[in-house]
Amino acid sequence: MVNVRQPRDVAQILLSVLFLAIMIVACLWIVQPFILGFAWAGTVVIATWPVLLRLQKIMFWPPLSRRSGDDAVISDGVYHPYCFAG
Repeated sequence: MVNVRQPRDVAQILLSVLFLAIMIVACLWIVQPFILGFAWAGTVVIATWPVLLRLQKIMFWPPLSRRSGDDAVISDGVYHPYCFAG
């Protein structure tokens, strides 16, 4: 079996790498103003997660999985996926 490989054009490879580098830099430049906000949002979410779990336990007791009939999946016309966790 003969392995025939077509030669790659060096200019095409260099331009492809340059294009990808420019696209990555441009995306980071656009996203840069939001990075600090994402960091703060992550900090707030991590810090308040136990409060959320307590509120869910208070608001959705008894759990939807213990309800009967169609209410086990849908409550008030809204699906509550977090109630099935844990």
